[in-house]
Amino acid sequence: MFANPLGLIALAALPAVIALHLYRRRFQPRTVSALFLWGPIDATPVSGRTREMLIKSPSFWLELLAALALALAIAGPRFGRAELTVPHVVAVLDGSASMLAPGASPTGTARSTSAAQLARELLARRLSDAGGRARATVILSGPRAELLAGPSAPGGLAAKALQAPPTAHAAHDLRPALELAARFAGEDGQVLLFTDRTDAVPSDPLIERIALGRGLGNTGILRSTRTPQPDGKELLAVVVGRFADTPARLDFEVRAADAPDGPPLATRQLELEGEGRIALQFELPRTDLSLELRLTPDEFTADDTAVVAPPDGAPLRAWFALDENLARALGDSSEDSGKLRQALGGAALAASPASVEFALTDGSSATSAPQSLVLDVPAADADTRSFVGPYLIERAHPLMEGLTLDGVVWTAATAFPLTGTPLVFAGDLPLVVLIKSRGRSELRLNLDPAKSTVTRSPDWPILLANLGEAARARRPGPTARHLPQGQGLRVNGVRGERVALRGPEFEQIVEAAAAEIDFENFDRPGMYELQVGDAQPIPISVALEDARQSDLRTRSFGLEPAAAAMAAVASDTHPFDLALAALGLLCLLLDWLVLGRPAGRSASQRTAARAAPLERGIA
Repeated sequence: MFANPLGLIALAALPAVIALHLYRRRFQPRTVSALFLWGPIDATPVSGRTREMLIKSPSFWLELLAALALALAIAGPRFGRAELTVPHVVAVLDGSASMLAPGASPTGTARSTSAAQLARELLARRLSDAGGRARATVILSGPRAELLAGPSAPGGLAAKALQAPPTAHAAHDLRPALELAARFAGEDGQVLLFTDRTDAVPSDPLIERIALGRGLGNTGILRSTRTPQPDGKELLAVVVGRFADTPARLDFEVRAADAPDGPPLATRQLELEGEGRIALQFELPRTDLSLELRLTPDEFTADDTAVVAPPDGAPLRAWFALDENLARALGDSSEDSGKLRQALGGAALAASPASVEFALTDGSSATSAPQSLVLDVPAADADTRSFVGPYLIERAHPLMEGLTLDGVVWTAATAFPLTGTPLVFAGDLPLVVLIKSRGRSELRLNLDPAKSTVTRSPDWPILLANLGEAARARRPGPTARHLPQGQGLRVNGVRGERVALRGPEFEQIVEAAAAEIDFENFDRPGMYELQVGDAQPIPISVALEDARQSDLRTRSFGLEPAAAAMAAVASDTHPFDLALAALGLLCLLLDWLVLGRPAGRSASQRTAARAAPLERGIA
């Protein structure tokens, strides 16, 4: 039985050695006057086409033995049914951005080192304890599970891979990485999970969970948008979230990304009483430069900064069909609707509903705008009800991104037709419904704004900003120029074009066969460039901006042992294979020594050899 039967092909070296000793070069005959003055001829055989008698010299036997030993070492002969196995450490490292926050040891001791670094150090120690022959498979979780080392890599190589800087992904599910690890560990093998939350996944007897996190209060940038204004300016809207019960005083700065050490373009001092969100707005001169946003650094710095690319320069074409009372209830006037246009990102009002990108109506006016917001205001005699929460929000939908409705009073009609996809519920009553038909998207609100606080809360401009972004996303080109980490990007109107996307350690080039193409999850924060054909590259920025990662209060430490033993894997090197390889190398060394030894001569032969030149000179 052989571990590698194909290695038996190497036995072909045996007839090759015999052939080399059989076929030698024929020496050319030379005519001389006498032979007594010549020393013994050193007729060393040299390979050639002439077959000679096989000389069974020590070199011949050594070369045969070396070829046989090395061929068997490659094939790996095995005797009996027992198979040699070595420990196999299978581990999953949580790749969430929250792992970059300071962690704790499994005993609960607070550490200033990040949980990600602590996990790598602890895993390297496990590899060392498993022994020098141990194998390792290390998987990094993320939107796509990534093989950091392995499969079944030598422990030293795996430990070296762990020295690379930790990466940070947006919130994701750990189960795909664990399922991949289970396949490498086998049916009964143990999987190590290094994370920062004891409840990251349900308990499993095959998973040893090592949680190295500790709860922290944190403040972070949760959302940022830049939208052009018709007056040559742009509006920067930022949402800052506080995830702690204690108050905090922070400084917020806006700087030019290409001059981060220069004077700030805008500043704001934030007074945060405790948990909550603050919506900030800055009106800045329009620029084609990227902006860097900065919060006063805290223990978790990944969400304290963000770089925002410049927006599409064309303002959104909008049309409003609101009477004076409804406009006033929305906190604006029907004359210029300045606040509404500003919230939409500097929309420009159109004279008619034809060829507009966005429409805001009370439902009495028909529009063909691809994106619209309809306020279904209850009639004066309609049965209404006021709610103060809690509200069930479909947070996964882009139009609901950033909405909390905390402390909002919402008055709605108790009878509302459910003709689309509900995005917000109060109990079993739909408050926000999305209707899609024939390339149009219509968001309908069951709302009496005069009796509600929705339009006076921070959620109202966030909702309008989301609608404005959705309307701009239908334009040719990228659907967005600033993305939260982990989100994809669609590029419209690129059929037949060569589309290139370049970023941090990333490049992807696509020949577009359809009208639009999609680039999947952007896993690394930073600046990217999108180029369509020979057009000027378009900057795309990516920032963390993930409330699930910024909320560090639920992080915890702890160790949950597994019931399963450490996995094992068949050793690809056997002591018998090593012995055969050593024997083959020893034979080659002895063959070299034998061939390199000079041929012995007698004293008379040496005297004759010295006299030969003199005799030839006399002749």
